[in-house]
Amino acid sequence: MRNLFKFAGVAASALGVYLVANKETPQQFFKRTTSFALEKAEQLQTFNRDRAQFNDALNKFKVELTRSQKAIRDVQTRIDEYSFEIKPHLDKINQTLNQMK
Repeated sequence: MRNLFKFAGVAASALGVYLVANKETPQQFFKRTTSFALEKAEQLQTFNRDRAQFNDALNKFKVELTRSQKAIRDVQTRIDEYSFEIKPHLDKINQTLNQMK
């Protein structure tokens, strides 16, 4: 209990020195501190709301990415099949170009 009073005295003295050094009244200090705390609380609420929206969007993206994997695999398969079909023709064109050089 005794240490608590010592700490309170030191804190009050420090606050007094701070107020004198900054030429600020206690009312101005508490008003500024209160507005700062309210501003930070509002920013925290905004951050939490934005984080929740981001997490929702990320979860939706993961679902859509999973759904699109099948389509991506199908497209890749068709590209591979088409490449296999045109490869002999491309080889023939390249061979002809090389002969022209």
